[in-house]
Amino acid sequence: MTYLDIENLLLQYARWVRLGQARLGYPKEAAFAHAIPQVIPDDAVADISDSEGERIGKAMMCLQRDNKEAHIALEARFVGGVTDDAVVGRRYGLGSRVRVWQLRQMGYSYLLGHFAGQ
Repeated sequence: MTYLDIENLLLQYARWVRLGQARLGYPKEAAFAHAIPQVIPDDAVADISDSEGERIGKAMMCLQRDNKEAHIALEARFVGGVTDDAVVGRRYGLGSRVRVWQLRQMGYSYLLGHFAGQ
């Protein structure tokens, strides 16, 4: 598994969340999900099963527990659709564009390790 595989999983997970299928941390059809700007159209992202969505959601919850800032950086980008690292840094108090990029890389590494251990 590579960082690109993790990004693809996160794109699929974000679609799963936006479509209201997530039960982990988000209510069904979350009100904010309809206001999220689309970077990649949802219909261009492959569907995932509920079990896969829950598996990724549990991994994200572990990341949140172990590295809250990296979790915020990934969630802002994929679920929130904020692709500009400078904006993520300002909006969520994570610091500079470079710092947000570093946090994302930490998140990818964490998830790679998490999924490799399963």
